[in-house]
Amino acid sequence: MAEQLKGATVDENNCTRREETLLRLVSSIIYPEASAPLLQRIKVSVSENVARLGEASRNTSRSVLPPPCSSRHFCWERYISATVNAMIISFLIALAAAGGFLATFFACVTLIYIAAFVISTATISAIIAAGWVGFFWALCLGAKKSMHLAKHSALSPYSSAHRYQQLNKLSD
Repeated sequence: MAEQLKGATVDENNCTRREETLLRLVSSIIYPEASAPLLQRIKVSVSENVARLGEASRNTSRSVLPPPCSSRHFCWERYISATVNAMIISFLIALAAAGGFLATFFACVTLIYIAAFVISTATISAIIAAGWVGFFWALCLGAKKSMHLAKHSALSPYSSAHRYQQLNKLSD
């Protein structure tokens, strides 16, 4: 069931044959009937469909653009809903941009904290290790000095054993 509309037929889907011009133009370039070079396919497709392109673009703009407002109330509703929609979308885009910036910022801050933790852990570990090394060095040094002192005090002329021997020799 097709009816005539300004020289173009309209089918059941309310689609004119002129609206199919763009589809036919593109499909004859992409899916040619005969294999020919791309430039030749473009020339042939444009030459066949150039007369209908103007009407096809007008038909497309008619189907894309909304009809004019019939009442002021409806126009304001559309205007306000479009404005709110634009505000919401711009807000979401801003959030996405800010979210990306914040994610990068917090990732950098996290890396700085991790680096500071590693450095402080290494420093504290080095201090603790140095403390234990110092403790064992002092322990060794103290033991060495004690052994040296014990050795010299045992063999010194003022030791009690040496005095006892000297006194025994004199009394004999």
